Amino acid sequence: MKITNSKTDICANRFGGNGDVIIEHYLDESMLNDSVVMYAKVTLKPGCSLGYHIHDGNSETIVVL
Repeated sequence: MKITNSKTDICANRFGGNGDVIIEHYLDESMLNDSVVMYAKVTLKPGCSLGYHIHDGNSETIVVL
């Protein structure tokens, strides 16, 4: 699978969290027949956080580096 148009989003206060969340999209959802909501690297710098949110009908895999 080839990535042709990578995209990066910076989201302030994502889901009510603190600071900016950097989302580097690896694959477009349409490449996976819309079966995956998001396939991306999400970076949280010190002091930043994601607010509480629910995954209903999908899952989330987290790799901490």
